[in-house]
Amino acid sequence: MKIRHTFARTMLDHLQYTLALGALFLMIGWGLPAQAQEAFVDDATCPNTGSGTSGDPYCEIQTAIDNANSGDVIDVAAGTYAEGIVVNKALTIQGNNAGTPGSGTRAEESTIVPEPSEGGGPPPPFLISVASSNVTIDGFEFDAQSNVPTGIGVQSGGETPVVESTVIQNNVFENFPSGVTISIFETTIDIPFGVGIAGVGPSTENEFANNLFQNFGDYQPPTDNGPETEGEPERASIGIAVVDGFEASIENNRIDNVAFGVLMTQGRLPMPMGGGPIGEPILGQEPGSRDAQAQPANAGIAHVSGGQITNVHRGIVFYPGQQDATYYGGGSRNQWSRRVWHCIVPF
Repeated sequence: MKIRHTFARTMLDHLQYTLALGALFLMIGWGLPAQAQEAFVDDATCPNTGSGTSGDPYCEIQTAIDNANSGDVIDVAAGTYAEGIVVNKALTIQGNNAGTPGSGTRAEESTIVPEPSEGGGPPPPFLISVASSNVTIDGFEFDAQSNVPTGIGVQSGGETPVVESTVIQNNVFENFPSGVTISIFETTIDIPFGVGIAGVGPSTENEFANNLFQNFGDYQPPTDNGPETEGEPERASIGIAVVDGFEASIENNRIDNVAFGVLMTQGRLPMPMGGGPIGEPILGQEPGSRDAQAQPANAGIAHVSGGQITNVHRGIVFYPGQQDATYYGGGSRNQWSRRVWHCIVPF
């Protein structure tokens, strides 16, 4: 069975679906907090499991997480890690370029790529799923290989615990698609987007800083094959998406060759809040104005500062608009510095 949904109507559903899959694999431990420890991971030791010491590092990042206690630090050596990772404890996970901005001069990368699936089918829908508060991910390269819809996903609230204080910094995200097909329980699902970092649900004190997003899939408008034949849905890649009350500071990120740089929204799309067709501002305001649309209380909120967005279809998208977002009007879509090109996107 194959299910195909349009980007415009079900992007949030797909974000929630891909992030919530991580909850299927959670293993939550209870007890008194232990003193913070440092564990080491190096793919050069594979296939040996390792014990996590500097002289005998773990082979896989997930093994280090499973054996860690809240508050621990995990150091990951340069190399390639084909894993679908679930972080269900308060941990600091550091790649070989921890502390070095994504657009800076970097050493050899600790690269996370899609985990091969059993039977040769599609890989898991995320590279890392964050399922605990107080998680820091610093200094990695995330290469979707045009085959995974979500790089780092944070699912908060709803059927999962509230997840807050996630710090994602000094990473490189590349090759995320404008759509990918995944399979789950013998059902094929066409997801018409790819996103580097996605935060969904009520959450505060999150920081996404000094990351580089580059070479994502192009924006693809929908096609209309007439009333007798179903056309292709609209497709887009997204650097950072915050949805349904997820609040984050987005600072000094470099976004290049991505369809949508930063997307803030709520619920299902499209949801124009009165005033005219989708893509037209209401209240007589210009795109980029703080009053360009009515403000839903539970939309994603981003406080954007610094950085640069270039070569995009839409730079920063407020849809249908966020009253509490910190942003600036004016500018252009291909040269952005503390500015917004377009407040409302015409899906």
